Amino acid sequence: RRNPAPRRGIPPISDAQRRLLDRLLDGDPQRADEVCQRAGVATVGALNMKQASEAIDWLKTQVPA
Repeated sequence: RRNPAPRRGIPPISDAQRRLLDRLLDGDPQRADEVCQRAGVATVGALNMKQASEAIDWLKTQVPA
């Protein structure tokens, strides 16, 4: 039995977070750019789990009711 490599730092974005982000961004490049700027990353795909969680929380406040 092989031991998995030890994890360091914050884990990468989960599939569920990616799907939720995709749904909240709704294909809007301007929104995606804003999320990236807020998180300090180049692309939405570069978000880690913590940044994705913060982006999702922020996007939920931006979505019209």
